[in-house]
Amino acid sequence: MLLEKELQKVHEQNHFAYTILRPAFVFGPYNYAPRESWFIQNVIQNHSVYYPSDSTGHFQMIYVKDAAEAIIRCIQSEKSHNEAYNLSAPEVLTYRTFLDELHNASDVDFTEQNVTVARSLTARIPFPFPLTEAESELLDGSKLTDELSLTYTPFSEALAATYRAMKGIYL
Repeated sequence: MLLEKELQKVHEQNHFAYTILRPAFVFGPYNYAPRESWFIQNVIQNHSVYYPSDSTGHFQMIYVKDAAEAIIRCIQSEKSHNEAYNLSAPEVLTYRTFLDELHNASDVDFTEQNVTVARSLTARIPFPFPLTEAESELLDGSKLTDELSLTYTPFSEALAATYRAMKGIYL
């Protein structure tokens, strides 16, 4: 938020239009960040993934194609001038719901290795999403829907498309 305040200050001095975009976890094919791809790689190569069974964390995501569409809509609409938008699909996920959707998207049977949050920290298992309630932060992405008519791709559909695109990389 500090940079946003600085931007607004400079805007007041120089009178230019700006748009602030605050993304949740961006995901999709060829993601540079090892988030969903970490799970997909383990499904394809190991037929197994870690599951933090006592995790209380929750999170939201934005499909990369939806993020790109949001950027296009902001560029094309003066309504977005001097506004801030959260880029976040409405579904609130947990590791359980994420893995359930991955099971649905995958054409490979895979097992889940239950691990506690404490054990995952000592074993340095690189879980990419919040593990605890305290680490969790949710965003309301409805302003983009209301003001710029953005429609978010359902998580199940976006994850399935991501899985199909990424599968060949890990074979």
